[in-house]
Amino acid sequence: MKQSRFPLIRRALKLSALALGLAVTPGISHADYSTNNMLTIIKMGDVHGHIEPHGVIFENNGLGNTVTPNSGGVAKLYTLVKQIRNQTPGRNLLLNCGDTFHGGAEVMFTRGMAIANIMNYFQIDAFTPGNWDFGYGQVTFRRLLTGTDSNGNPFPAGGVAGVAFPAGKVANYPVVAANLYNAAPAAPALVGQRVFPPYIIKQVNGMKVAVIGLTTDITAQQADVFNTTFLQTMGWVELPGIIDTVRNVEGADVVVVQSELGFAKNLQLSKEIRGIDVMLSTHTHERTPKAIIVPGTGTIMVESGTDSNLGRLDLKIWRGHVVGYNWKLFNVDDTVPEDPTVKAMVDAVRKPFLCGADFIPHTFQPAGFAPGNGLKLKTQPDDCLDTVVATTSSTIARNNVLEVFSNNFFADAMLSAVPNTADIAITNGYRFDTPIAPGPVTVGDLYHFFPISPILGVGDFTGGQIKSRIENNLDAVFDPNPYRQRGGWTLAYSGMTMTVDLTGVEPASIPRGRTTNLMIRDHNTGLMETLNKGKVYSMVSCFANGDPLDMLCNTAGAHNLRFVKADGSLMLATSAIPAGTEVMFPVPAIINYLKANGGVVPNTSMGRITALNNFVPESLFDGDPLIQASQGAGPAWMGRGESSSKSWWGARKDDEQMRALQAKLRMPTGKRDNPATTGAGVDDFEMSYDE
Repeated sequence: MKQSRFPLIRRALKLSALALGLAVTPGISHADYSTNNMLTIIKMGDVHGHIEPHGVIFENNGLGNTVTPNSGGVAKLYTLVKQIRNQTPGRNLLLNCGDTFHGGAEVMFTRGMAIANIMNYFQIDAFTPGNWDFGYGQVTFRRLLTGTDSNGNPFPAGGVAGVAFPAGKVANYPVVAANLYNAAPAAPALVGQRVFPPYIIKQVNGMKVAVIGLTTDITAQQADVFNTTFLQTMGWVELPGIIDTVRNVEGADVVVVQSELGFAKNLQLSKEIRGIDVMLSTHTHERTPKAIIVPGTGTIMVESGTDSNLGRLDLKIWRGHVVGYNWKLFNVDDTVPEDPTVKAMVDAVRKPFLCGADFIPHTFQPAGFAPGNGLKLKTQPDDCLDTVVATTSSTIARNNVLEVFSNNFFADAMLSAVPNTADIAITNGYRFDTPIAPGPVTVGDLYHFFPISPILGVGDFTGGQIKSRIENNLDAVFDPNPYRQRGGWTLAYSGMTMTVDLTGVEPASIPRGRTTNLMIRDHNTGLMETLNKGKVYSMVSCFANGDPLDMLCNTAGAHNLRFVKADGSLMLATSAIPAGTEVMFPVPAIINYLKANGGVVPNTSMGRITALNNFVPESLFDGDPLIQASQGAGPAWMGRGESSSKSWWGARKDDEQMRALQAKLRMPTGKRDNPATTGAGVDDFEMSYDE
């Protein structure tokens, strides 16, 4: 340790007490400054099934966009978790929020089971699921996290699409989500009921800590398989009442919300809803090296990226009042050793996916596929995750909100599958943080970028439909109202170029929209032409299994939808894939593209998306720059606006209910009205691996 943090926190406590008009002594005894009044939150999020170390770009290590190899992964994560626990015995909570069971080949082909028992070993205190945790369908989701089916009956041991599951609930930790409900066709008696408890009360170090969960609200915009039998809300309506319950009824000393809504929504919720001590944000993969003190409410908000980072938040509590804090964001980099026990678990899980005597063929059966049919890893060495399929001289990464090399490369690979049929290709801006450094590219690397199983499809759209799809995506990324942001990045295109206006002069409410100079390829001539809204173009993209047959890459209104077969031919799209029919999936299409290029990642062109006046909005927060600007892009009048300048305590200190609550919990009046009294600026602390 560079310096003991407790004298600094004591100094912050003294300042806080003086600012609140409290006597430092004898009102707060020496014992109140001890670790008896400390709570440490260990924050995990968006692990995305990354069980094995991989490349990571750490912007805060002085290396710029250099890929740091052998970083992340659950064994390194556990090393840090264990050490923080050892340093804070009896006063810590491990909270995990966001996508966990989805994000790589090992977890996809085992429907999350490859990481499930590893997460059980972590002894998580509370978990809240993310949008990708719904991606395998409701049966798998419920087997992993509830233990009962959509009729409320306990699961017996059995298989789901060829994957064996034990009886009951797989996860051994509590799951909380205030905004997730059962919906038809679940049993009528369950419809409208919450799937999980909205919160959990944990007794830690003599204090009551309320952990409230908010899961994703975007699955309705994803494939139908994500939301069958489920309904999610944003939680804006539910949260104030739950906060009152945990404060008034449960007597919570600290209120923590862990939310998978994404940075912009979580920030706005924290501005508008009073009574949240800590907001643990996930979904958007942002990193906050400095904690954000939310204007107006004083809520402490942090986000810790993916498995490549782990967060530690130390709180000083006095009579149910947060009076000091310290936040540290740890890089899970190549200097962190892997925990031997967790590494052994990972090695055992990965053996059947690697070339050698233990290799086992795997099949992922999406919705609508006959048993045993679907995406396959079937032969050595072609389908082993450690097989090198190409080399790259460029870094393949997704770390820009508009245009990046990786997504252009993937869009080109899709278009190459049907070059004489489709005019353009569109691919989603997948956000998984596993960059590939210059050098070899393996099969497993590609599945980190496409850890899903859509079919490659071709559909016909008018130019107007294509432009609307582009505009809708830009609105989802840059809407000035954070509650309307989806929390993703822009689509990638092959066979298209455009100029995007993010200056705020032309918001989406004006019919022209944000795009100009939209050029599109005609596959018959190979030439680029100005997009004609009335002309019909063919587009190749991902068809999400289970979607209606007029939908392609979230673009509605497709005509003549066809699926690409494994041999490159086309078949009429059907809701059920006939047994024995092999269709094309993204990763095999990319591998074919690489083979056609001699095993070398091509020098993919850039400049397909140009920002007008080179203007792309930057985040309002300092530290490492956030990749997606939480305030969006557009006129201020389109935004949500700021909340009251008073904090929760300040706004309610004269309220009768608040006075009763203060008396019950012996709380002081006022709460972090001045961020200077919160303990901000407490020196960072370091960890050594031999403690």
